[in-house]
Amino acid sequence: MEPLSCLAIAGAVMQVITFSNEMIVLYRKIKKNGSIDDGLEEKSGQIATNAGLIQDNVAKTSGGPLTEDDVALQDVAKKCLGCSKALMDVMKNIKWKTVKKKGTMTLEERDPLSQAWEARRYKSEIEKLDRT
Repeated sequence: MEPLSCLAIAGAVMQVITFSNEMIVLYRKIKKNGSIDDGLEEKSGQIATNAGLIQDNVAKTSGGPLTEDDVALQDVAKKCLGCSKALMDVMKNIKWKTVKKKGTMTLEERDPLSQAWEARRYKSEIEKLDRT
């Protein structure tokens, strides 16, 4: 076998090992904690609540036209609200699946391995939200 072929095979094996390790770590975390990240859903909900409160309070306390700082604060709160809602949607999609039973669509919790797979699928979307 040529050296370049051996190197390609070794690289492919390393990718499989890395992927398998990542899946096992996610599976264990989900099995132990029930989620890919302990408290992430709760923190996202708190951010959404606080961002909504900021938006409401800025509008109430200004009394008149909003200053530049008030507008900037409302924009930040709006972005936080959007990101937290998007993150909660992703977490919901990872944990739950829609199943049709007797003609009705219902939500059913995924098993830990399926959650790990979905978390891997949504990894880039979660990282994008993290950078926002």
